[in-house]
Amino acid sequence: MQFQTTPDFTEFDRCVARTKNELAHQLRQGVTGAGAEVVAHVRSNAPFKDRTGALRRGVHVERTTATPRSADAWVVSPQYYAAYVEFGTRPHEIWPKAPHGTRKAKRRPNQGAREASDIGTHRVALRWYVGGRPVFARMVNHPGSKPYPFMQPARDYAQQWLAMELDEGFFRLQAIWNR
Repeated sequence: MQFQTTPDFTEFDRCVARTKNELAHQLRQGVTGAGAEVVAHVRSNAPFKDRTGALRRGVHVERTTATPRSADAWVVSPQYYAAYVEFGTRPHEIWPKAPHGTRKAKRRPNQGAREASDIGTHRVALRWYVGGRPVFARMVNHPGSKPYPFMQPARDYAQQWLAMELDEGFFRLQAIWNR
């Protein structure tokens, strides 16, 4: 005696398709939300002292990409000095800018040159004010600066936020299979 059966996988296939769609949706929504959380965390909890507010205001989500199996968000701080604030600096020398036209080989390490439009290219000293009076120096030994990490703690916070968000999403996935 021979038995033949053809199982009906229609409902199973529907559940698999709904599961894939729900997972892709959760990833997109979760990563988009995590990017927004990073920006909000930096703007409200960054430990550095604001002078202009440009660093805090400049942090933004540059792009978010998503595929059915992965998603990512790029959060950037476009200010050129953001890395110096995040990681600090080592002790270094500060020199005035070299005159316009000075070749890079003749300049000191990390020393810039003046623009052609910069009037007064004969200046060879640094100037700053202490107590309202100018102070001049040919070179300054900067002691370095301590780091004020603001992006890494925000990323860690958003990672925890994303994990909780995805945990909630798995309950929605359970509902697909528990019908």
